[in-house]
Amino acid sequence: MSRSYPDPSSQRDLFTAFAERDEAMERADAHADTEWKTTVEAVILHIGRMRPAFTADDIWDYLEAHHKVTTHEPRALGPILTGLAKAKKIRPTGGYEPSRRRHAAPIRIWTTAKETN
Repeated sequence: MSRSYPDPSSQRDLFTAFAERDEAMERADAHADTEWKTTVEAVILHIGRMRPAFTADDIWDYLEAHHKVTTHEPRALGPILTGLAKAKKIRPTGGYEPSRRRHAAPIRIWTTAKETN
């Protein structure tokens, strides 16, 4: 049995992959409901004050239990987390845990940045 491997010249380079990721995040953010984004940002900061570490799953759980706002673009959570990290309000811990929502895919663990505590 012989193996066939993809042609390396047909694979995207890492810079292209990052650019496509950033473009997708910008589209998700642009198409998400404004009220939802404002609520989610406040929820993230609230959760960060309540617990030492949290994940996107924790944010979704809190939103479902306590808020009625929705968006047709749930992928916009990523740009919100990234924006808060760039603003130094939250930061990644460096850890990951299995998602309870996404077939145990590894998801980043976040914490509130020291400046906002």
